[in-house]
Amino acid sequence: IVQNTTASDTAGRVGSWFRRASAPPEELARRVIFQTKAHDYLSEHLYITTLTADGTLSSEKISLDPGNSAASEVLSSSQISPENTAAFERLLRQQNFSNLNQMEYSNEDQGFTMEGFVTLIAPGVSVKHTAAEEDLPVGLQVILEAWSGLVY
Repeated sequence: IVQNTTASDTAGRVGSWFRRASAPPEELARRVIFQTKAHDYLSEHLYITTLTADGTLSSEKISLDPGNSAASEVLSSSQISPENTAAFERLLRQQNFSNLNQMEYSNEDQGFTMEGFVTLIAPGVSVKHTAAEEDLPVGLQVILEAWSGLVY
């Protein structure tokens, strides 16, 4: 990781390592630009937010409890401008998101891990983290800040 400046945590507050590549990064639908999957252990839900090439931004909640009859729920769906969609796609390239493939970031504080984890996915790239955002590499922080601006 020392030679990969994009993936390195220069502040040293977070453990970072390559995940074992037992499987290739998740296969995304052709139109997907970026997706987050937040696994919340406390509520037993998976929250998925997806941005597609046409600017559709959708969020859904999926129950991880097999006994839950309401297994999936669409939370929101909106449209962002083609300019904002292209700008986010450009940002992924500028911040070298592809260099983070198969990286995992975790704080020493196990409280974060107990709550769940977030997987960030783009075509051919998958990054998992349980770390506080301010402890992640700067490029990843920039991506997450821009993503939050789109989603919220």
